[in-house]
Amino acid sequence: MLFAPFFQMTLQIAYHPCRYKKFAKELCSQGIAVAGFDLRGHGKNLSKTGCATTTPLVKQLSFETYNTKFKPNNTDFDWLCSDEAELQKYILDNSCADSISSGLFWQLLSSMKYTGNGAAYKNWKKGMPILLLSGDKDPVGDFGKGVKRVESAMKKAGISSIKTHLLFKARHDIFHEVNSGCASQVTQLIEKWINS
Repeated sequence: MLFAPFFQMTLQIAYHPCRYKKFAKELCSQGIAVAGFDLRGHGKNLSKTGCATTTPLVKQLSFETYNTKFKPNNTDFDWLCSDEAELQKYILDNSCADSISSGLFWQLLSSMKYTGNGAAYKNWKKGMPILLLSGDKDPVGDFGKGVKRVESAMKKAGISSIKTHLLFKARHDIFHEVNSGCASQVTQLIEKWINS
C-alpha cells in the first residue's frame, strides 16, 4: 500500500494553523497531505486556559527582548517579520497572542534546557531526516547561531541526515516573509525535503 507524504504542523507560541493556509494549500497541490492543530493555550484555545495571562517580567524576558534587536521599533513585533503587510495581519489577528503566560514561559525555558542538552537526541533514530530552517535575522534562533548549535548537538549525537538553511535577512516568521521571497523559498525547501 502506498501512502501520500504527510506534513504535521505543530505551531510556535501565540500562532494558530489558519495563518498557514497558503503554505498548506501549496503542499496539498503537490500531493502532500497537511494537518495542523491549535496547541493548548494557542489560537482558538487561547481563552480556554490561563495561558492568556502574563506578567511584565515575562513580557520583558520574551517578546520585548527580541524586539530590542530591531530598534527603533515601529511595533511590538518587529522581531517577528520584516514584511509590514504580513506583520499587520498578525497584529490584527485576535487568535494570535500578544504575549505568553508565566506558566507557558516556564515550560518554554524547561524545554530549551532539555533540547539544549545533547543527551536529548541520543535516542533518536540516527538516519532520521531532519530539516532545520530559520531566518538569519531571527533573534529567537540567536541570529542563526542557536540553530547551528542544535545542528552540532544532533551531529554529535550521531544523527547523520541533517539539512540546515539560514534564510537571508529573514526574521522569525519565515513563512510570512513574503516581500523578500523568503516565504516561497521556505515552501520550496520543504517540498524538496519531503520528496527527497
